[in-house]
Amino acid sequence: MARRPGLQTRGAYHLTRHPVYWGYSLTLLGWSGAFRISTGPIIVVPLVTLVWILYVLAIEEPALLKRYGQAAREWRAATPFLPDPRRWRTAVTPPSAPPLYLYLRGLCRPLLRAWCGLAHPPLSSVPSEGPLVVVANHRSYLDGFLLAAVFPRPISFLTSAEAFRPAWQRLFLRGLGCIRLRRYTPDAGAIREMMRTLRAGGVVGIFPEGERSWDGGPSPILPGVSRMLALAGAPVMVVNLDGSYRLWPRWGRGPRRAEVIVRWNGPALPGRDREIELRLVDELSSHPSTPAPRRRSAADVGRLLWRCPACGQSNSIRGLPDGKVYCLSCDIRGRLHDGTHLELGSEGPLPLRAWARRVALNIEERRALSPPGPAPDRRWSFLRLSDGRGDSPLTMRGKGEAVLTPEGLILRARGWRAYISARSIRSVTVEGSHKLQVATSDRVFELRYRRGSPRGPRIHLEAWLDSRGFSYRRG
Repeated sequence: MARRPGLQTRGAYHLTRHPVYWGYSLTLLGWSGAFRISTGPIIVVPLVTLVWILYVLAIEEPALLKRYGQAAREWRAATPFLPDPRRWRTAVTPPSAPPLYLYLRGLCRPLLRAWCGLAHPPLSSVPSEGPLVVVANHRSYLDGFLLAAVFPRPISFLTSAEAFRPAWQRLFLRGLGCIRLRRYTPDAGAIREMMRTLRAGGVVGIFPEGERSWDGGPSPILPGVSRMLALAGAPVMVVNLDGSYRLWPRWGRGPRRAEVIVRWNGPALPGRDREIELRLVDELSSHPSTPAPRRRSAADVGRLLWRCPACGQSNSIRGLPDGKVYCLSCDIRGRLHDGTHLELGSEGPLPLRAWARRVALNIEERRALSPPGPAPDRRWSFLRLSDGRGDSPLTMRGKGEAVLTPEGLILRARGWRAYISARSIRSVTVEGSHKLQVATSDRVFELRYRRGSPRGPRIHLEAWLDSRGFSYRRG
């Protein structure tokens, strides 16, 4: 009998016949250990495992045999019931999804649908096979999980090299099939891995903005993305995640309940570099809509508004879980509306993008940072300083401060000191919401903040470098 579509025999289903149920048992065992429930490993987990084993043997496997016939019999005879680690290498061969990817998708899909709806176009518009590049906007920490939950095919996401730096995170991302990418610099290794996945008929996911949006508006497309898509030569599908900023903004502490609508059109073949760039800008651009009357937490909104728009005092804006916003210096008060609009003092509600423009440096401040400035010296205290070379884990140096002088940047931390000249700086980026990274040709310096915002020091450093005419990457 010819095999009908729908019988999965690759990826996790190559390791074991029922990976989802084994995943449920492992999840239950993990929660038992996390909450120190002594009856979990002894009674609950074995009982649940026994129940689902009886279920799959008595009900599910006979149903598969009845539906798929000889194809199911061959798969059952060739695939073990218990997971076989020796099959791992052949299980993760593209375009098959890694077992960890399938498990997390099965776990996150019902949770995300219940939490944020995830309305999307018909899946029939997605090609069922063949190479494909998925390009999406980047507004939230959960964008990758949202795409994996709604997309019918496994996606290998291009992920920044910084995310691979911690050992546990590196193992997790590799288990998901992510491709390590050096941002702001050409990365031949990532291009080769992407081309290898596409040649095998897999799907590659790209966030062309390079970083999550701070204020909910569109960010510039990274240089080189359109050229990379043209080089790939695979059909490109542009996906717009509308509402994901409300779900978890970059400056927010955690996810909030919000409706997310996923929009896409059928894939199109890439054209010239300029045509691709114009298409990405047009289809990925989205602006915050009119705020709904929902209460949103404003905790850590000060990471976005690194100084008060009214009095100009740095690190003075505070937000509360009930949405109230106030300034420690001038006592101005306001409220955050639906996570996208802010009413402050007598103005608003205005989009956060408008408020973010107001805290940018003015002409006088930029002139003070130009040679022979800055005057006086700029000083920023931070919670922890770390540094490292290449892709090695960072070494923690402790609490200290950064001093911006006319000649360079001085970092001090508990008996440790480093001097960075303006000419040696290659990039100034903000990782996550609380880490400022200053990279030279061979070292990376990371400044972590607890309450203060890394955006203020980053904006000052960029203006300082711009005034001296040095070339560097910003992000």
